[in-house]
Amino acid sequence: MKKIKVGFRNKKSKSLLIGAIALISVITAGNCQYSSAAVVNNTSAIQDASGNSVSEKENYSIPEKSKIVIGKTVEDKGIKVTLSDCYADTHMLTFTTHLDSKERGDYAQELKPSISINGKIINNETNEFKYDYIHNDDGTCDIVTHIYLDNIDTSQNLNILIDYDRIGVTSTSNIDSYVTGNWKFNFAIGASQIDKPILAKDINQTLVIDGHELYVHNIKIFPYRIEFTGGSDIDSFSDTTDMASWELTDDKGNKIKESDGHGSDKSIMLNYFVDTTDMRSVTIIPRTSFNNPDTAYPRKFPTISNYDKAITINIR
Repeated sequence: MKKIKVGFRNKKSKSLLIGAIALISVITAGNCQYSSAAVVNNTSAIQDASGNSVSEKENYSIPEKSKIVIGKTVEDKGIKVTLSDCYADTHMLTFTTHLDSKERGDYAQELKPSISINGKIINNETNEFKYDYIHNDDGTCDIVTHIYLDNIDTSQNLNILIDYDRIGVTSTSNIDSYVTGNWKFNFAIGASQIDKPILAKDINQTLVIDGHELYVHNIKIFPYRIEFTGGSDIDSFSDTTDMASWELTDDKGNKIKESDGHGSDKSIMLNYFVDTTDMRSVTIIPRTSFNNPDTAYPRKFPTISNYDKAITINIR
């Protein structure tokens, strides 16, 4: 079979959070918030359709211990849609959808869902969405959907209705189109299944590195997710190659891999799926890559981990 491209046409306008998702001067624009999509393959060191390096699948997967298994499958128009699992804490709902259209001879890889929670319609005007696209080696696609639960009462049960009435497919001729059908799922998450933060801490520190200010705003640590908010004074619209990013490590010095983020230059929230139940501390390490005019052409901008500016947060 002719190789089908990875990446649907409508994703071309979305910000791809690939690998170094925390590069604030690259993935943010002014003070505007955005919805994001990451394209991931099951094998490492692969590029997506746009030629961007991609991270490994596990960066975007829900930790096994935290999964609420759903396992419901609906088939229509030759496309099997499986709502595999979900995870919820007081700030985010995440669920995984598996798409299989191999019997049709094309590749389903895009969703346009309608979602309601406790009867309230959820969209990007009310609650921010993000999608991670995981392209599997067997010709199927997993899409991990993240919904920030602003204005949703997570102290009660969540009754969730998802209607996938349009699915984007790519033919063997690499023609993109939408298939209209009936793929509906209704499930509930009990209030006791919604994780609450182990620690929520406002840090509010400003770090000065090579003339730039980096902002450490706050951190929330859930049993299976970390939410860190930082920022910098770097202006995405200016003519600069300066970049700032963040690295988190656990109490054993292991790097914690980020999965997605959203925000602006001044304040960007980064999301990490990780089991924190035995973690004693988290260290926040600012990383910088600044223009050095004394470097001979072609200039190189090495990324430096500024350990002397690191901040350690004790969890327990």
